[in-house]
Amino acid sequence: MFDQDEDRNRENEGVRWDRGQVLSQMFAEPVWAVRNLVSLLDSECSVPFISRYRREKINEIEPDKLRRMSLANEELKGVVKKATAVLVKLEKEEKLTPEIQAALESAQSMDEIEEIFAPLKSASKKSFAERARQNGLEALVGEIERNVEVVDFAAFVKKEEKDVDSEKKVKKSVVHLLAEKFKLDGEIVSHLKALCHELPVLLKCSRAAPKASTADSKKEPSRGDKEHGRGQDSDREAMKFERFFDSTDHVRNLHPHQIMAINRGEALKYLTVKVELSEAIYERYATFVRRKAIRRDATPACREIVETAIKDAYDRLLEPKMARMIRTELKLRGESAAIDSFSRNLKSLLLLPPVGGKVILGIDPGFKHGCKMAVVGRNGDVLDTLVCYLHSGSAEGKRFVRFVDDSECDLIAIGNGTACRETETVVASMLQRRLFRRSDTLAFCIVNESGSSIYSVSELAVRELPEMDANVRSAVSIARRLQNPLAELVKIEPRHLGVGMYQHDLPEKKLEKALNCVAEECVSFVGVDLNVADELLLQRVSGLGPAKAKKILEWRRQKGPFINRQQLRLVKDIGAKTFEQCAGFIKINPETIVPNQGQNTAAEPVEPAQKTAKKPRAKKQKTEAYALDPLDQTHVHPESYDVCRRLIARMKLDVNSVGKRDFIQQVSQYRKEHRLEQLADALETEVAVVRSLFEFLQQRTDFDYRSAFQMPLFRRDIRRAEDLRVGDLLTGQVENVTDFGAFVDCGVSITGLIHTSKMRLAGRQVDLEIGDRVVVKVERVDVGRQRLAVSLSQRCQPVP
Repeated sequence: MFDQDEDRNRENEGVRWDRGQVLSQMFAEPVWAVRNLVSLLDSECSVPFISRYRREKINEIEPDKLRRMSLANEELKGVVKKATAVLVKLEKEEKLTPEIQAALESAQSMDEIEEIFAPLKSASKKSFAERARQNGLEALVGEIERNVEVVDFAAFVKKEEKDVDSEKKVKKSVVHLLAEKFKLDGEIVSHLKALCHELPVLLKCSRAAPKASTADSKKEPSRGDKEHGRGQDSDREAMKFERFFDSTDHVRNLHPHQIMAINRGEALKYLTVKVELSEAIYERYATFVRRKAIRRDATPACREIVETAIKDAYDRLLEPKMARMIRTELKLRGESAAIDSFSRNLKSLLLLPPVGGKVILGIDPGFKHGCKMAVVGRNGDVLDTLVCYLHSGSAEGKRFVRFVDDSECDLIAIGNGTACRETETVVASMLQRRLFRRSDTLAFCIVNESGSSIYSVSELAVRELPEMDANVRSAVSIARRLQNPLAELVKIEPRHLGVGMYQHDLPEKKLEKALNCVAEECVSFVGVDLNVADELLLQRVSGLGPAKAKKILEWRRQKGPFINRQQLRLVKDIGAKTFEQCAGFIKINPETIVPNQGQNTAAEPVEPAQKTAKKPRAKKQKTEAYALDPLDQTHVHPESYDVCRRLIARMKLDVNSVGKRDFIQQVSQYRKEHRLEQLADALETEVAVVRSLFEFLQQRTDFDYRSAFQMPLFRRDIRRAEDLRVGDLLTGQVENVTDFGAFVDCGVSITGLIHTSKMRLAGRQVDLEIGDRVVVKVERVDVGRQRLAVSLSQRCQPVP
């Protein structure tokens, strides 16, 4: 498998744990698989590469979980680095005691390290224990631990020192030293953590008291007050958190969206929040520490001091520490669920199947500034644009009808922003009245327009559509999102795509990293044509990035199209590791190998980026690099080409027929008649490799990973919310998925919500994704509050 002993030893120089073990416990995966994963990640392998080409090494962990583990691994690496740096710093400053060293080496989060390090920082106020240490009281602690007959506290009294100017204060300082020892004791802290996870811990919330009226209250509200909704709208904003005004919940029973709501309410000063540990936790903690710290033959004086220290450590240090730990755990649970939700939704959005070969009219709805419209041709070219005030009268309506007829569009894509439902109503009414020349075939759908306005004023949009008004560019983006969602949506930062929960309350870097990882995964799994992919798609391919994507485009402009995958190695900065990571996700389509003007693909081979010492040998390699390879049209990785060719020969098939119907049928039949283990032995490779080869060889060369997902739901009419009745069945498409339910476009003026409790079929919970087509039953309609509650009745299967 992987020899990781050396790496693990090197990693663990600053801590008493290894990442593989911790991640194994966090994600309930075998230690051997997780340690292999850590080794692969440390060797700069990407999640898509590991998921597709190294899955046997990691126990075939699913991609979504793999992504989360990769992000957790990065956080743990940061913890190791931080702990090592703090240990070095404290050692230099001669502040490192055995207890502090043990605590730092056991810490598994940044918060734990900071809590240990904070009192020891040079600029910080010294802790009680630190001041006791400076007064030489550690010797007294040693006497108490040795259980001496008489402890001479008076001998340590120093009249000139405020902290120890009496025997009573000396005893108190000794208690502080012992309390700190208990706080830093790994066994005690671990036991207390386990108790907090086992026994009841409550989170109590109440409405925050309004600020007392003062003379300053007449001042104009500050910018912060305005941003957080305080002031004239304060009461209305506060009522959003009414559920928590007087609530007591067991921390285990809180849902992630409730945690995020509580944290937001506290941040906006509408809620006060307190963690309350049960009395049973203290009792069992005290029993544990007594057994550990008090000898059976302890003298009364020593026993009294230690008992006092046990109580002081809990009340002053450990209970607040556990409360902070629990709040941190809750915060991380809420943030993790929100980021996971955002990531799943983004993945579903990016993998929506393209609606190719259609002329599409994109509409960015609006009232005051009108509806911005753009017609996009079958290849994504902009054919015509219009700004039409569709909601201002019949004259504009007629203008719109003429525009639709003249453009001969096949579909209408309506952005889901302001005036969406009103625009949808107008278009549906026109279709029902057959006002369009092609009313029989024309249809419309709602498209997520989040981020289109940001794209419309971006540098990229100006380069793509230089002569076009920024407002109309958003309509172009909406139309192209329907035509090819992945290619269009990668132009926008993932966090602007509006498919998450509590987005603005999440750590920006953490969210951005997770979403960029999702975008890379989607682009890689779908694959790109190396000769036609633009810079934005290329930079999302596993192993590439912005700089290397530019180098590839420069090569294409200067040298012409790529003939095979191996030729990619000749591009500057594309080394062996980069090639390994990206090669399986790029394809060479013979139909797109079109030479640039004045170039010939059969011309003399191009000089490689790094010249070799022996020219004749290099020339031979370059000549070979120009040969077309049928396997470059598949997802087979070049590292497996030799095995793949031997497998094809064993099946008595022609490699040049890869992807054709007869070839696929014969591969499928051969797979049914032979055991993978026997083939793996015969081909001298692993079973997982043979399984992957069969998977890839049974796909057409134009296979699209997105074909397994639902096509957009096109409509020709809509229903009024006022006409709905409880029990009505509606067909809709999932727009967004959160921790508490799924939002569905049901073809009415109100978006429906399927609560998680109503997301069941045949008694089983169903996990819905963006783009899923569903049949829902109306449970409750409140037109005044614009709310529509529905339950899941059927989940439609994608049409092959």
